[in-house]
Amino acid sequence: MAYLRGIKVRLAMVVAVALAGVATLALRDVPDNEARAAGSIFVDAGGHGATCSDSRSAADAQNQATPVCTIGRGITLAGAAGSVTVRGGSYPALTVQGGARTGYVTVAAAAGEAVTVPTISLTGSASWLKFQGFTLSGGSGSPFSIAPGSSAHLALVGSSVSNSGGADLAEIGAGTSDVLFDGDSFTGGGEGIAWAADTSTPKITNVTVRNSHFKNIGTDALRPANFDTVVVDGNTIEGLAENGDHSDALQSYAGGAHLTFRNNYVHDNASEGFFIKDGHVDDVSVINNVFVHNTGAASPLKMYDTTGIQIINNTVWDNEANPVLSSGLSNVTIRNNIIERLDSDATVANVTEDHNVLGGTYGWTAAATDLRGTPKFVNAAAGDYRLAAGSLGIDVGNAAGAPAADKACRARYDDPATANRGTGSPAYVDAGALEFGPGTSAADVSAGADCAAGTLPGGGGGGTTTPTTTGTTTTTTTGGGAGSATCTCQESGSSGKAAGAAASAKGGGSSGPLAAAAVAPCAKRSTRGKAGKLTLRSPSMSKGRLLVTVSATKACRLALSGSATWTWAGQRKRAKLTSGVRSLDPGKARRVRIALPKSARRALLANKRIELRMTIRTTAADGVRRYFRVIHVRR
Repeated sequence: MAYLRGIKVRLAMVVAVALAGVATLALRDVPDNEARAAGSIFVDAGGHGATCSDSRSAADAQNQATPVCTIGRGITLAGAAGSVTVRGGSYPALTVQGGARTGYVTVAAAAGEAVTVPTISLTGSASWLKFQGFTLSGGSGSPFSIAPGSSAHLALVGSSVSNSGGADLAEIGAGTSDVLFDGDSFTGGGEGIAWAADTSTPKITNVTVRNSHFKNIGTDALRPANFDTVVVDGNTIEGLAENGDHSDALQSYAGGAHLTFRNNYVHDNASEGFFIKDGHVDDVSVINNVFVHNTGAASPLKMYDTTGIQIINNTVWDNEANPVLSSGLSNVTIRNNIIERLDSDATVANVTEDHNVLGGTYGWTAAATDLRGTPKFVNAAAGDYRLAAGSLGIDVGNAAGAPAADKACRARYDDPATANRGTGSPAYVDAGALEFGPGTSAADVSAGADCAAGTLPGGGGGGTTTPTTTGTTTTTTTGGGAGSATCTCQESGSSGKAAGAAASAKGGGSSGPLAAAAVAPCAKRSTRGKAGKLTLRSPSMSKGRLLVTVSATKACRLALSGSATWTWAGQRKRAKLTSGVRSLDPGKARRVRIALPKSARRALLANKRIELRMTIRTTAADGVRRYFRVIHVRR
């Protein structure tokens, strides 16, 4: 990387990544016999009791006793929309060129086995590929790269990417579209994910980076360039250091449109944070992020030359520098933030600014609805930036445009000890990224993108939700296939709660079936795929635990989480549900025990009724499905 008049000039290819929400298929969690039943091709160069041969047919390679040797051969045999299970071991660098795939071919590490590949290179407009559970150790080039062209529908999921050299960890070529990075770990290298595009190349479109961890990246963790639609959701970015190349958590280059940066935890960096410059950008949203403990002179949040900006419900505190609004900004909304000091070094046109908690300002005049002062955090020194009881910032926000749930997917909570000073409906939205309320934890600060479980870009399972009975018996959901339905937090002021995407649901709000449109902040979006069916019935209590009979037409494993809600002394109460992973026989009923907290058991004894809101995740040979459910339990 070099500099020319303060602007970065890439010596190698400039990479662009298109990020779109996804639901994990989790083939590496599927038992071997289930994978074979789905027609998975087995690759085994490590000799796990079998001798491999790349001369075998697809029919032979579906038996793990007769695998092929190379991942490339496995992808070829998987055909237009199959899957490949890779047994543990070290494999040579992989290059995939082109291919006539019509749906995702999932290439996944076998359950509990480590698969190491130095690099994966996708060329010749290779498309419809998902790599899961790999360790990419790096080589002479980028560990994960997509060549310029028209590649589309690509995903790297649950993988570890590192490089001891200066090559970028992931490079996406100009013209690429529909790319997902989900649950990955990026360490070292040059840039973390680089968009290899500039104003002279085709745009890179629809890239999503979610639930990933960037640590000790050499320069920029993310560098979108000449992009159209980028979503950066639920990531942690830490350990960046300024080395003369102007390191940033995110820096744009060559302009773009539709950039969403939400639910991220940017902390303990000695670099710039979120930085827009070197090209005009339209439509930027910075929502529900936590920027803390960042050192050095660079700002945690700084923007130039941008039209249409939403800076809403962020916590920006205890950084050495301050957020700065610079030249070329217009149509800006700044709302419900907690900011230690808000600076501006230029005139900003068409600003709507209200209901923030500001420790101070410089070159900026606070609005009449802003509060001046220092909030009380639970334990800022330890990185716990939840609001403490009685803190400034509780129940003071403007519901208009505010996310329905906080960074940890917790619904808005009306603190009975604090007078509502906010506006809109509800009038008790908190300032900052983390809502005050019962049941929160220090882990909320680094929580991932649980409010928006996605589907693989361009396809995946889906279905509809059909409540057959509300009350003490059955609620049946027709679930999604490979991708599952999508639950996306809408910008509304409802007191509902978005269900967790990764076995984490924190239900709350109004009663009734948790169906597609029944929970205000979530809206289900159907996608393709053959439906599965899940039934719950006959809830009862035994020795302090709730017993529920579960049957699923396809699933071999089940995990459940959620919350119990009830009314006590006229107030709505909530407590977390827990249940471990359970194995299932597809189509057969099984009794599942759910641990209820003491407060919920006492409420059941006293009120004779509690309501359970649950996320149920089932694993089958063809992927993971998630169901959202309400059950009323009566004594």
